[in-house]
Amino acid sequence: MEETEWGFDDPWPTVDHALEAAAVVAGKARELYGDELVEVLLYGSRARGDHCPESDLDILLVKKAATPRRDPFREQLGDFVHVHLATRSSSWCLVSLYESTVEQVRTWDTTFYRNVRADAIEVP
Repeated sequence: MEETEWGFDDPWPTVDHALEAAAVVAGKARELYGDELVEVLLYGSRARGDHCPESDLDILLVKKAATPRRDPFREQLGDFVHVHLATRSSSWCLVSLYESTVEQVRTWDTTFYRNVRADAIEVP
């Protein structure tokens, strides 16, 4: 972590650091969702490299089909993210975890999806 003028450490000072953290989430998501998960994308300011220390880590789970409103895997993944990523920072960090379908990411013409298509980096 890198100390910043903001007075706290940036948990992911570079795009590569953000991708490493996102890869941890992607691994757990692949374990939980299996073949239903098509890809995991890092998007937003951390993907673009124009973030500040207080920027969140935006991760999009792209799945074959929409998930039911109450998804036990989503709850497990949220708990995993909280324990394994959010506690690594000496102060705090915010991970924004969203999910979408392949169709939405590829075809929906909204500001959100246009920005995702422009900025996203596939997480290994």
